[in-house]
Amino acid sequence: MPGIPQNESNRVREFNLLRPQMIRRLYKEVLLATFTNSSTYQVVSSLVQRITGRDLLRVEWNPSVYPPPNQVANEVVRVYSWNITFVRNLGQIYGFKTLFYWQPVVFTKDQQTFYEQEVANKAHGMGQYYEAAATAAKTQLSDVDEFHDISGVFSEDPQPYFIDTVHITGAGNEIVAHRMLKDVVPVVQLWQTR
Repeated sequence: MPGIPQNESNRVREFNLLRPQMIRRLYKEVLLATFTNSSTYQVVSSLVQRITGRDLLRVEWNPSVYPPPNQVANEVVRVYSWNITFVRNLGQIYGFKTLFYWQPVVFTKDQQTFYEQEVANKAHGMGQYYEAAATAAKTQLSDVDEFHDISGVFSEDPQPYFIDTVHITGAGNEIVAHRMLKDVVPVVQLWQTR
């Protein structure tokens, strides 16, 4: 959901596991992690996948369970816009300048490598949500001076930059940093003259 950190379900599952009254849950988590990382599980999982074509732990993509991409995108941008306002206000109070960036994701890269295509395909329909959110941000935040859409920074580049759907390689980080530097240098120079 928009505004909620990724992997929040992991935080919920792990919450208070080290407390004495949670010892049974802790053992359950340890056993599950041990089993799913064992050679036995890997062999069984591989056999099931070969026979049925299904991964034991993968949840099948069911579009009817999720709201439409545009609805989610508008909510993502609404939360992002609220965050911009909040941080901008903090900047005014405490005396710092703000810059905001919409990051590239594998779905906004037109010239994907074979590996990047595989990563995108394994996302099972989530690409349409990322693409809708990037489009909504570009449209709805275009009048925000501090907002910079760099989602297309790798768009036409055929080099491999993505490790997964959202994390990039060192070379990718260097390109993003150079792009951000175009905006940061004038801000720093302006603040140095004060």
